[in-house]
Amino acid sequence: MELLARLLGNSNALPVEVLIGPAVGEDACALALPGGVLVATTDPITLTGRAAGHHAVVVNANDVAVAGVRPRWFLAAVLLPPGIAEQ
Repeated sequence: MELLARLLGNSNALPVEVLIGPAVGEDACALALPGGVLVATTDPITLTGRAAGHHAVVVNANDVAVAGVRPRWFLAAVLLPPGIAEQ
C-alpha cells in the first residue's frame, strides 16, 4: 500500500480536466469534458467460467455507482495468459 501511495503521489501534474485522479481508495476517475463530467473505471476480473462476464459488468458498474453516478457504458480490461492462441 505504501508503494502504491508513493507511485500515485507523483500525479500532481495532472491536467485541470482531471477532477478525480489516481489515489489509494479511488476506483474511478472523473474528467471534466465540454458536455459535462465523465466518470470511468475498469477493473480486471480474473474469474473464469460463465459468471465472469456478469461479474465484470457488476463490479465495474458498482465502481461508477459508488462515485455517485449512473453507469451508462462498459469499459473492459481483458487479461489473457501468455502464449494463448488467437482461436
